[in-house]
Amino acid sequence: MRRFLVPALFTTLFGAVAVTLLNVTVDPFGVWRPASTPLSLWVTRDASYARLAKAHWLRNRSPDLVLLGNSHAGAAFTAEQFQRHGLAQAPFNFSLVGASIAEMLATMQHAHFVAGTRRFVVTVDLLNWRTRPAGSETAVAMARGEGIYQQLFHLRNFATTTFSLDATLRSLLFLRSGYIPTHRADGFALRCEDNPANWSRLLRSSRLRRNQFMEQRTQWLAGTAQQQAAFAEMLAFAREQDLQLLLVIPPFHVSYYYAMQAAGLWEQHLALLGHVVGEAHAPDNRERVRVVDFSLPNAFTLVAPDSPGTAGDQPLAWWVNADHFDCALGERIVATLADAS
Repeated sequence: MRRFLVPALFTTLFGAVAVTLLNVTVDPFGVWRPASTPLSLWVTRDASYARLAKAHWLRNRSPDLVLLGNSHAGAAFTAEQFQRHGLAQAPFNFSLVGASIAEMLATMQHAHFVAGTRRFVVTVDLLNWRTRPAGSETAVAMARGEGIYQQLFHLRNFATTTFSLDATLRSLLFLRSGYIPTHRADGFALRCEDNPANWSRLLRSSRLRRNQFMEQRTQWLAGTAQQQAAFAEMLAFAREQDLQLLLVIPPFHVSYYYAMQAAGLWEQHLALLGHVVGEAHAPDNRERVRVVDFSLPNAFTLVAPDSPGTAGDQPLAWWVNADHFDCALGERIVATLADAS
């Protein structure tokens, strides 16, 4: 028996060490060295695993402000904007692609309990309020993300990021993506989008969003009650922990309105907007929660006569597509938030 156990033990240890060295060296999920370039362009660091990486990065930082939201907030803001306008000296961007209200609550709790953060900028829009078909790839990724923040990162996820078959296959360069580095250790994007939209791109993205709205309309309508409950829980958590919240309704291009109207979701957007504002202005929340709305027609979405790339009255240079904006518009938003604070 001993002649069998000793070689088996050494083989197991050797294999564990080899896999650890391989996966930490390649870093297939961008966890250990966030801004590093993988050893090969065949390694992918997809959006779902940003949930693992950002939770890990935050453990080693003490941000005085955390930005929460989905991809709208993930790519259009920089740490330097918050520093330049005096909103924060050490901000952290915990925005995650496709984040739901429930996941934003989990990230807020993680940031507060792990890093001691007491100030949050929370971007909230229609895309945060939908449900997802159970068992879908997106639903599984989101559920994994929503669950990890309640546990110590290394205890629960070290095995996932180091020993899992998924990590090992990526490190062995079996999965191709054409990877480009995306995030710094403070969660912000390495660089801003440098491809401004044109009319054809805006119309195309608006048409795709309209089709998505129409296909997933029932998911938005069905998810309202669930996400409203999570939003109420978020505000209750802020009251209990005496946190300061600045709620931001982000802008989107005017063509986005037509997409929502065509899909019959414009009234849903207004109802959710009214719910957010109403809850934030409730007497229990008035001292610690503020709302700044950029989503209705205003200078950010409609008119910018001095903006480069303007066609007619549309500031095309501010937009990547119908719902994502670039860092030039992000700069103006942060300046407005600083004035509102």
